[in-house]
Amino acid sequence: MSVKDVGGDAEIDVKGYGRKKELPDGTVVYAGFGGRAKISGSNVIVKVEGVRIHLVAHGKGVVVLKGKGVYRTKGTRGKWTTDGVELNLE
Repeated sequence: MSVKDVGGDAEIDVKGYGRKKELPDGTVVYAGFGGRAKISGSNVIVKVEGVRIHLVAHGKGVVVLKGKGVYRTKGTRGKWTTDGVELNLE
């Protein structure tokens, strides 16, 4: 998992295991991460890679899902592929 705080106001609360590394551009990478993460902010980029991932997103903004999986929003369900799908949360 990686987190980039573009807006400068992100709050990141991570519980679990893995190695944390901060990159020169401010991105925080959690390698081998397993656990829970609560991430909030006005402009945050979160990337998650792996298998059997359960991701819950709340708030307003755009979510881009790429890979293989299924999603559910208020009244909408669907699948995404490597081409990706863009969802607007409101």
